[in-house]
Amino acid sequence: MTNQSIAEGETVVSSGGTFELGFFSPSGILKVNKPEILALLNNKNETMWCTNTSRSILNPVAVLLDSGNLVSDNDPAPGEFTRHIDPTGYPQALTKCGTAVAVRIGPWNGLQWSGSPIPLLECCIFQFTFNDEEVYYSFSLINSSDLTRLVLTSNGYIQHLKWVDWTKRWHVYYNLPADYCDTHSLCGAYGSCDIDDTPVCGCLEKFVAKYPQQWEKGDWTEGRVRRTPLNCKREHVFIKYSGIKLPNTKYSHYDKTIALEGCRQACSRNCSCTAYSNLDITNGDKGCLLWFGELIDIRKLSERGQDIYIKMDSSERESEAGSKTKKAMVLTLMSFSLLMVAILLCLILLLYKRKKKKKLQLKEDFELQMFQLSTLTRTTNDFSLTNKIGEGGFGPVYKVNSANLFVK
Repeated sequence: MTNQSIAEGETVVSSGGTFELGFFSPSGILKVNKPEILALLNNKNETMWCTNTSRSILNPVAVLLDSGNLVSDNDPAPGEFTRHIDPTGYPQALTKCGTAVAVRIGPWNGLQWSGSPIPLLECCIFQFTFNDEEVYYSFSLINSSDLTRLVLTSNGYIQHLKWVDWTKRWHVYYNLPADYCDTHSLCGAYGSCDIDDTPVCGCLEKFVAKYPQQWEKGDWTEGRVRRTPLNCKREHVFIKYSGIKLPNTKYSHYDKTIALEGCRQACSRNCSCTAYSNLDITNGDKGCLLWFGELIDIRKLSERGQDIYIKMDSSERESEAGSKTKKAMVLTLMSFSLLMVAILLCLILLLYKRKKKKKLQLKEDFELQMFQLSTLTRTTNDFSLTNKIGEGGFGPVYKVNSANLFVK
């Protein structure tokens, strides 16, 4: 559209034929003119909306893109929230409210943004381009017939939506921030946010609250500090923390050419370096990412999180080794105790079975067959003395005519 208008019954189609722009009743007019550049008029020719820019553009142009966006060659509606890639340090995607960072999804790790709380969408192929000349992020549809759009809402949410034809509605595929832990630096320096925990803010192991009373009251802004302060004049070690969203990379350096071991050495030589990690996890330990200063905006992502190695005082390695030894001893004692309990239960069960078997045997031995008196009288010839074969403590014993039948 260049110095043109769209009225009822007229449409504009995107270059790929994916989207078509027009009016429903009541009628209106969309015009590209001067000085408003782009204006929406009602049927009385009254301006309902315009770009209202102070800049003068010689040949104003508005284009309907295949993404469904109608754009002009100036920003038609600057708002409170903005979304962009911050190139300071290692590039990362940020949502800002004014000049303050509201949401940070982390640096690109070769597969996705490291802090993404959900897997990449199956509908799209994502690409992050970063070189000496440019840095940008893009996605393309696997199925070109799908209709999707990416929106920054007026309240700061990034929404990726897909059109569902049978419901005639837009379905939200992705919403950022997805939860409370996506709030930037919610737990302060070295604090770790876990959406499945209560409260959500916790700390990395070997770190303590900077101001314990404030922390206990739910004021986490001051964050945590190392349990043992770091001193460059003393020996240091690196402790591995796994399954996390990588910290803010504003104060970071990177090197795409060295591997993880070289990254450790580089951080070890620099007193100001506080942590290091892989730059690219697509195929092994490619690239190096170094942090300088405090680590902020960390959250727990056990399934999609990454590893980071934080510089600590050497005593923490010893305490970690002691902790591991203690845990091993506890596990050994627990295993031994469980084994003893199992053996004891087996012995008790064995003795019980033997006792039960013995009782059954005694019962069988003492069980006697019962006879009627008439039967005994007949078989002993009316207890004749000629059939008497002896006498005991329970009385006389008689021989009977029935086979192997003795009566006492």
